[in-house]
Amino acid sequence: MPSSLPKFQNFLNLDEFETAARLLLSPMAHAYFAGGACDQITLRENISSWNTIKLWPRILQGVANPDLTTTLFGHLAALPFFPAPVAMLKLAHPQGELAVAKAMNQLTLPYFASTMATTTLEDVAQETKSTSAYFQLYCFKDLALTKSLIQRAEQAGFKGLVVTVDAQSLGKREADIRHEFHLPTPLKLENLDYQSNLALHAAKGSGAERVSAHFDTSLDWKSLEAILADTKLPWAIKGVLHPEDATIAASLGAKAIFISNHGGRQLDGVPTALEVLPLFAKVLKGKIEIFVDGGIRRGTDIIKAILLGANGVLIGKPMVWALAVGGEAGVLKMMKILEDELRLGMCLLGCSSLKNLDNRYLFHA
Repeated sequence: MPSSLPKFQNFLNLDEFETAARLLLSPMAHAYFAGGACDQITLRENISSWNTIKLWPRILQGVANPDLTTTLFGHLAALPFFPAPVAMLKLAHPQGELAVAKAMNQLTLPYFASTMATTTLEDVAQETKSTSAYFQLYCFKDLALTKSLIQRAEQAGFKGLVVTVDAQSLGKREADIRHEFHLPTPLKLENLDYQSNLALHAAKGSGAERVSAHFDTSLDWKSLEAILADTKLPWAIKGVLHPEDATIAASLGAKAIFISNHGGRQLDGVPTALEVLPLFAKVLKGKIEIFVDGGIRRGTDIIKAILLGANGVLIGKPMVWALAVGGEAGVLKMMKILEDELRLGMCLLGCSSLKNLDNRYLFHA
């Protein structure tokens, strides 16, 4: 980081990471990670919606060391927030995905590896040997490619699959088109084939759109079930906004639901994860785990998500900014800020465990 920039070790909140990252990243890279679809209404509301919820604290509860643990795929996790599976992280930092994996290894927290990574899934698995890793899967028109990714994830030791289903057609991301988004040489999508990388390195329009053209736009519940039929790995669905879809996924054997509007990057003008979360909690009633992402910037946002029925949250853009400004150490600092805010928030709320969060701590005017 240039000496004129503030030292990330002194940052007090997640927004400071983005301010610093904007000065470090190329305009194209920053636009790719920061941007949303069309008018970016959903992108903005992902952040502002958290401010519509008010917490209702209780006093004199004697809370000094709250329990911050949760479960992911039935396994205990020390914290209820994890870095989201973001694509092409070497655009943000030379160590890319490995820097985030190493940080999660230090924290003994799960890591989510993206199909569209600039590091092979096998290398990510090596870095997460002492913790657990999950593979985020896109489904391609080339069924053999999709199946091979699942088989590689199994062989590498991943603990489960998180199937992203809301981006089979890419949203209209005007910033990517304007900047003619492409993956600079020598970077490449290490999990994919030559043709996919050739499309992404082209510099007319958006390379991301051309890669997404390889996704299976005809994917439906029946074909998804067939794709997953041969794997013994537990799986989850990511990119769900309607509770009826969550019910279908649960009936097919999903272990978790990840409520997401893809960071406001797909269909603009849809609800935020926070807005639909209570509907999911009502329908699923604790039958399977629920996770959300989108716009989380404070520890109190995590409290609100869990209070309304989530098991935990994923952190996307702030993780990228932290990676950009400090690599592995930057990600660790970002996670520490959130952990400290979450712990303090629970103490001030007067709640001794995330498991005890419910509507008693939610203010209704």
